[in-house]
Amino acid sequence: MKLGKYSENEQNRFFKIIIPVLIQLSDEFGITTLLDHRMAILSLRDITDVTIERVDKIIGDGKKMTED
Repeated sequence: MKLGKYSENEQNRFFKIIIPVLIQLSDEFGITTLLDHRMAILSLRDITDVTIERVDKIIGDGKKMTED
């Protein structure tokens, strides 16, 4: 039970960090809807690589986040 709660908390913390990045990318690329991995959509622009690059700049290798 504790592991499940920890995982949920870490997922929530991750999304709290990346949501501003996703909002900025949405503005830059003119995206009005973001969907999660369980949904398939047709996209003319793939922002995955740009998103990963920006998130990596924020969280790095994750070491600092685990120390918090």
